[in-house]
Amino acid sequence: MHMQIRQSPGSVRLSAVRRRLIYGFGAGVWTSGTAWLILHYFMMQKTDFGPAPNPTEPWALAVHAAFGFAVVWLLGLLWGVHVTRGWRMGRHRVSGVTLLAILGWLVVSGYLLYYVGSDEVRSWVSIAHWTLGLALPIPFFVHWLLRNR
Repeated sequence: MHMQIRQSPGSVRLSAVRRRLIYGFGAGVWTSGTAWLILHYFMMQKTDFGPAPNPTEPWALAVHAAFGFAVVWLLGLLWGVHVTRGWRMGRHRVSGVTLLAILGWLVVSGYLLYYVGSDEVRSWVSIAHWTLGLALPIPFFVHWLLRNR
């Protein structure tokens, strides 16, 4: 089976296959991150020794990381087929740069959350990561709504 990925040379509009990939992986990373947040902050287990992390929390985080890697790959694809063309055409630069800046921070902060040693720094990075991650659908939909202008 061969998928057709059609995008005319002068167009910024993404092919249907690429749009579905972006929507699917974007929904996956957002949903898994939101699930982790709910499990971590609102669904702790009550034990005889006090509250304990929800046992499904590590799984939600692992799924989130897997979707995160896919999104990083998609960002590379988008850079080549969408961002550079849109920039040259002067289309939706503010919404596009806003999205790229937020996504860039999410990539960097995700890396920092994995590797930073200081609990204090990690706490601040975590709050910034999930705050921007939760809010990301807003600038995404703004950019998406501008597509026909």
